[in-house]
Amino acid sequence: MADPIIKVDKLKVTYNKGKPNEVRSLDDVSVKIYPPEYVIIFGPSGCGKSTLLYAMSGLQAATEGEVEVNGKKISQMTKKEMVEIHQKEIGMIFQAFYLIPSLTVLDNVCLPKVFCGESRHKRKEDGIKLLHRFSIVEQAAKFPSQLSGGQKQRVSIARSLVN
Repeated sequence: MADPIIKVDKLKVTYNKGKPNEVRSLDDVSVKIYPPEYVIIFGPSGCGKSTLLYAMSGLQAATEGEVEVNGKKISQMTKKEMVEIHQKEIGMIFQAFYLIPSLTVLDNVCLPKVFCGESRHKRKEDGIKLLHRFSIVEQAAKFPSQLSGGQKQRVSIARSLVN
């Protein structure tokens, strides 16, 4: 069997540690995700789902425990390595979408590729393919304010997959 692409070992995340408003969001969580698995994380509001995803992506530091991506511990990665992981390995879809209101749908999808130094033509070509895949190519020239919630969600998914 292949090695896990993401490994979480005894992860703990505590906010405001040692203060009267201390909150333990995750307590001793372990998980391994192997290629080509699809994993669903579900539970009631406030149980730590988002915190776990943020920790697995390196956006949230662990209080204790360890997260590895492709065999490399996040806590030992340089800033440059973290940027590369976010550019090439991990695509995040946030609940609030975080689309840039002044960019068209196509430009929002292509934005992550700008930082990889890819040509404008290649970025647009890849973006259009994803917009076709999610059946929103006809929205390519529109701005986020002109979209429905479901369309914004599909743009966000396409952007997360563009690299």
